[in-house]
Amino acid sequence: MNGDLNLEALNLLPEELLSRMRMRDPVSVDEHLGELIKGGRESLQVVADWDNTLSAYRHEGVRCPSSFGVIDHSRRNTEKTREHAKFLFNKYYPIEVCPVTPKQVKIPLMKEWYSHVYSLYAGSPITKDQLSEIVLEENAFPRIGAESLLDLLDQNDVPVLIFSAGLGDVIEAIIQVRIENMCLRRRLKNLTLISNFLEFDSRGVITGLKGGQELIHMYNKSVHSMAHEDAYFNRHPHRHNILVLGDSPGDSEMAEGIPKVNGILKIGFLNANVQGRLEEFLDLFDIVLCEDDTMDVPLAILGLILGSEDRRKVDDDKL
Repeated sequence: MNGDLNLEALNLLPEELLSRMRMRDPVSVDEHLGELIKGGRESLQVVADWDNTLSAYRHEGVRCPSSFGVIDHSRRNTEKTREHAKFLFNKYYPIEVCPVTPKQVKIPLMKEWYSHVYSLYAGSPITKDQLSEIVLEENAFPRIGAESLLDLLDQNDVPVLIFSAGLGDVIEAIIQVRIENMCLRRRLKNLTLISNFLEFDSRGVITGLKGGQELIHMYNKSVHSMAHEDAYFNRHPHRHNILVLGDSPGDSEMAEGIPKVNGILKIGFLNANVQGRLEEFLDLFDIVLCEDDTMDVPLAILGLILGSEDRRKVDDDKL
């Protein structure tokens, strides 16, 4: 970190972590972080994406599936379904991540992609009660340290809104199997999940997207565009500081529409193609973590925020 800058909040972080952080405007980031530290745990909420953010982008050097990918790649699906899912991914994913394609061009194509996928899933041999087994078979993992991050937030009664354009049924299964059952040995009580959920028939067979819900895709992930947000925000009216975690341009907008925001800090995980996408991410996120497979930086930042009451008490005792 530049020693010529007076960065009081950022300089509370270890130098090794600071060296991983890319920032367009360190002074502004320091101000945002300082606001969150000042507010402490009572003012904090976390809004996080799931796929490739709370979930692992790669595990032991191998690319991990998204929540959709868990279904797409499952050996319990027919080979024809797997091949068609791969075809759709190869067609639409490059459009999703292309930094020069305008958002207004991407949106109808993303909706088209989702429509094809849900049609593909209808009648799949995969059933609802198999999801917990499938997430283990398909190597769907949380990001390194994600279980510690969720545990820390739960222990401090900080609400977490997971806002995902993925498959909510699969996300719930991963949280239950990989985090709650295998790591924490208890249930997390502070999580709210807004995502796309599947409809199942009486046999547990997928019939498509659950009726009556708005499709969530990569470019409508702001809470004011969702019909779900009222109940969540009514439960947390005094949580005016927000830590945002995401890995895509749309994730940077997840907190838009949250009422009465005082401070907000956005952390973006740039998992691949750093050279091609870094400038875009620096424009959208306060802090960018490049090819960092861990939650080390968010955990350290949360340590500063959640420990701020103790630091204030020490400072008061010195007066």
